[in-house]
Amino acid sequence: MNKFHFRTIRGRMTVSFVAVFLIIIAFMGCSIYIFTGRLLEKKNEQSYIKILDATDEVLNDKVTSYAGVSRMILGDEKVQKILQTKDSGVGRIMEPSRWYGLEAIGSTYIYNLQDLVGIYIFDNDGKFYYQEPGKTSSEAELDADYEKISSADWYHQAEEAAGKEIMYGYDVLGNSENIISCVKILNKLNTSDKIGLLILQINKNTMRNVIGQFPTDGDIYVLKNQERIVYQNGYQEKLFQEKLEEILKNSENKYLITTLESAQDDWTLIHAVPRNSVFREAGQMRTIILIVAVAAVIFTVILCVTEARMITKPLLKLKEDIARVGRGKRSFYHSYGNDEVGVIGTEFQNMVMKELKLKEQISKEELLRKDSQLQLLQSQINPHFLYNTLDTLYWMALEEGAEQVADLTQALSEIFKISLSEGVEFISVGDEIRFIEDYLHIQNVRFENKFLVKILVDEEIMDMHIIKQILQPFVENAIYHGLEPKIGKGCITITGKTQEDHLIFTVEDDGVGLPDGVDVMQGYAVSNVYQRIRLHYGEKADIQFESCPGEGTTVKLILPVEEVKNVKDCVDR
Repeated sequence: MNKFHFRTIRGRMTVSFVAVFLIIIAFMGCSIYIFTGRLLEKKNEQSYIKILDATDEVLNDKVTSYAGVSRMILGDEKVQKILQTKDSGVGRIMEPSRWYGLEAIGSTYIYNLQDLVGIYIFDNDGKFYYQEPGKTSSEAELDADYEKISSADWYHQAEEAAGKEIMYGYDVLGNSENIISCVKILNKLNTSDKIGLLILQINKNTMRNVIGQFPTDGDIYVLKNQERIVYQNGYQEKLFQEKLEEILKNSENKYLITTLESAQDDWTLIHAVPRNSVFREAGQMRTIILIVAVAAVIFTVILCVTEARMITKPLLKLKEDIARVGRGKRSFYHSYGNDEVGVIGTEFQNMVMKELKLKEQISKEELLRKDSQLQLLQSQINPHFLYNTLDTLYWMALEEGAEQVADLTQALSEIFKISLSEGVEFISVGDEIRFIEDYLHIQNVRFENKFLVKILVDEEIMDMHIIKQILQPFVENAIYHGLEPKIGKGCITITGKTQEDHLIFTVEDDGVGLPDGVDVMQGYAVSNVYQRIRLHYGEKADIQFESCPGEGTTVKLILPVEEVKNVKDCVDR
């Protein structure tokens, strides 16, 4: 099957621009949506943590209040005395004398604490006292089976707690769905020996004050004790248990779940909310993004079609002119405007009109080039002839005893040798420094040791290769413009080192300095060096001047080390 192809620039431009714009819009939309969702999730989670913290304080107050009740019962002297008295009665319920003594105490708490629905006190023999309105003695005896109680897990936990109160989120004695229990092993006050067991039966509705205060519109607040659900707002435990456990597993990640381990042992506070309600605002943002994207695509299509037509119109004109040139015509009737296509059309016209002149110009330039090569060959001098001549002068000066002349001749020979360098443009830093030393030696002889020379160049950069003769112009300026006008002797200091990613040379003198307003970069030699380092080392290469009238001038030459090393690699190859 043949595929559809856009054969025109207009069609390709339209499709390309729309496709790119769609990708950008999709990426931005998804990014904004994801970012907004995460931000909302984080803010909601922080808000839920604060709510659960406040809830934990209420829970802590509840648990602490019943722990206080159990401690008050334990600390009562009558309770201590009764539990340490041997019971001689028959049956599991305490004999009347002990019963009435405990009843006077238990009634006080039962009738004064609204949520306390029952009190059970056992001695070490399993005989018990109870007070739970609405429960018969036979029912109480059935629940208060001490043999069954002493083998229960919760009882062993209470023994291990060594007298500390433990709050259980269920009825430890029976199966009542509306009761939670507070259990405490009762010990002697002076010896900590066990004398009995206390169980407080508490109405589970008291937990409404912990989490029942929060709205239930989609949000789920759960209070768990030892992995059992004690209370959740707006739901019945049995009917909601399986569904709630599935929600808390959150295997499909449909809920945003926040969990807080209470300061009370084995108690956990949980908040769960459907993610779709949390991300409702993000969904609105997604709708807005889609609307904006559709509008932007429509606008882009219109804009691209219009722009493509404007671009292709001058191209069609250019096509006609090219066809005319192909037929041998040398005249044009179209203008192309000032955009890129117009520039191309105008340049094409100029190219055609200047074709013959260009051919003539090429012929003339070729003749001039050959003439220049001939003049260059005629002006060249054999370097070996100059070396030999200077060497002869050196030995003649030694034979005549003119050692200073011999030194100058030898220095000049070295300068000449490095200047030519067999046509090589790059030399090592070591050769450049030797060139400067010979140059300064000659100048110092000329000026009768008017200046002191200090050369401080790091040994590690001596093998690096740089453009030759880039320091000499600055040394020459230091002599002629800094030290020569100075009264008395002066000093020139030359340093070279690497600093971070740059190779830095400085030429410093303590001469008269430069007058204000002087632009050193306008000088021919300095400008030449600047152009050469920019050509070879790029825009990171630079020359910096600092001068103070009467104090001297410092020139800093900065070269990028990476480019210098690249030059070294080229020289080695």
